[in-house]
Amino acid sequence: MTATRLLLVVALALACATGCHTHASMSSPAGFGRMDGGYDVRAVNPNGVVVAARVKPNRPRADLGFWAAAVDLSLARKGYSRTELADVTSRAGVPGKLMKYDTHAGTAYWIAVFARTDTLLLAEATGAHGDVDASSDQLLAALLSARID
Repeated sequence: MTATRLLLVVALALACATGCHTHASMSSPAGFGRMDGGYDVRAVNPNGVVVAARVKPNRPRADLGFWAAAVDLSLARKGYSRTELADVTSRAGVPGKLMKYDTHAGTAYWIAVFARTDTLLLAEATGAHGDVDASSDQLLAALLSARID
């Protein structure tokens, strides 16, 4: 391979590595401030309620039912008790599952799972039960605003 071809292959690989990555975005509720961290987007309010979204590879490649069950089983093994399961649709029109949990540590945890062919979109909210309940409409709107960019 000539040096020019090698340089072109490396340049294309780097361009894809930096520009082909998909990430999540979401509308944060009023009164929430953006935080940095291990999520594509994460925001917190003064009471400590957090909303976040991230994209993961759909591996093994499976449908929404599989991923909702996998998340539910994983959280049950951590001691979380599911309090609600609902079919939802994101603002972008993607069907998903919303699951709400009691963590048994005084906090509530909500997760919306959306499965696409190659990616999963996970939108989450957590905080003290009373604070989550007080912000429930805003939190649901934020979770359903999550999208893959």
